[in-house]
Amino acid sequence: MNANHFLIGIGGTGGKILRALRKTIFQEFRKKTPTAQVLAYLYVDSSDEMMALDDPTWKILGTSVQLNKRSR
Repeated sequence: MNANHFLIGIGGTGGKILRALRKTIFQEFRKKTPTAQVLAYLYVDSSDEMMALDDPTWKILGTSVQLNKRSR
């Protein structure tokens, strides 16, 4: 049975943690979501600083791991 996970990041620190987690997952599995897991994200922040689609801090190994619009 596959486990479902819902990860919530609130504010700047929450966003940094989600970003680091997604980068680690991408480094390990070379995809944004491991095949054996169901991951969903919610990132809430009053500042648009880290939420821009072109934010380079979300890139790893030339690939963006930015959350989709539905998760922000």
